[in-house]
Amino acid sequence: MDVAFGIGLGYYCLCVVLFLVLVFLFSFGGRRIRRFVQFYREHPGKGPTPPELDGWPRATVIVPATGQDTAMHDALSSISSLEYENIEILFVTEDVDDPACKVIANVMEAAEQSAKKQSIRHIIAGKASTCGQKNHNLLAGIAHASEESEVFVFFDSSHVLPPELLKNLLAPVARGEADVVSGYHHVWPKQESVPAMGRAMTVLC
Repeated sequence: MDVAFGIGLGYYCLCVVLFLVLVFLFSFGGRRIRRFVQFYREHPGKGPTPPELDGWPRATVIVPATGQDTAMHDALSSISSLEYENIEILFVTEDVDDPACKVIANVMEAAEQSAKKQSIRHIIAGKASTCGQKNHNLLAGIAHASEESEVFVFFDSSHVLPPELLKNLLAPVARGEADVVSGYHHVWPKQESVPAMGRAMTVLC
């Protein structure tokens, strides 16, 4: 009985310690999140101002796409409008019958008519046989990238990006501080439903 009580007390103490560690991490990390929330409330649709650098690496942005999600057009349009001069953008689908092809065509047509000229191409990857289709599409994008490319950037086709995001993302690479950089998205639920709030809380955790 005493041994069982001791084991139970030990587990209880461990849970308390883990809970306190989580509280510390939430309070410590929450300060940065609160700063970003305040910034985006004051500057909707914009991100932090990118640094001023003498030169930026030639970037190939590869975006695998499939289906016809309602947010895809806005997401691909935001990618085609990134504020980055030395860039090529590759939208990649499995085949020409994918519904995403129509969205890509519309985005490319709008980009051609805009004053901001970007190098945008649509790549057909073909059906995957040795890996997942998304990875196959990414590899096809790399294979079709310009020989002048210095960095590869991978974006999803469902996230709307602020125009200065690419420069902010690649700044450590351009300064020689990192060889690989990554990011993660904050979830801003538009509905106060249990699934939406649960996903937002999971991402924050």
